[in-house]
Amino acid sequence: MKSGQDQVEAFSSVVRPEILTALQSPDFNRVANSFREAKLNFVILCVDGTVPEEIGRTIGLVADTTRRFGWDVEGMFSNLMVLVDGAPMPASPERGARSELVAALQLEQGPKIKMLHGTRNAAWGRYGSETGRNTHGMILPDFVTLIAKLNALPNGTAEELPE
Repeated sequence: MKSGQDQVEAFSSVVRPEILTALQSPDFNRVANSFREAKLNFVILCVDGTVPEEIGRTIGLVADTTRRFGWDVEGMFSNLMVLVDGAPMPASPERGARSELVAALQLEQGPKIKMLHGTRNAAWGRYGSETGRNTHGMILPDFVTLIAKLNALPNGTAEELPE
């Protein structure tokens, strides 16, 4: 098994090193289904298209822009992406404002994407089974409602949600 430092180096190209280091701390790795409340900035984004290679390429470009702004890709589900501002760790020094990230994504990807973005108090922690798959991340209780709202938007749109 690789050491913690080897794991940090192996994944540091896709996850900020300070997050990987924090994931190894006993404080962060509490028992499953324990949460902290955090005020999170997020962007929920859908990539349009029917050609898997083009969708994949756009997802990669979105991920590159997200990282350039100091944000993190919280999750990817088919052509859906959830971006967060690095919570629960302190924001990275290079982190751009949500409005700046959204504007850059719109400029770079135009009609290939549509987005909902906002700020929510959300649960953040480790959830899942004690013995099976566990995930670190946020839980937005209204996520399904937000996805329905995102689905109704035309491509090329970015809508800010009220707090």
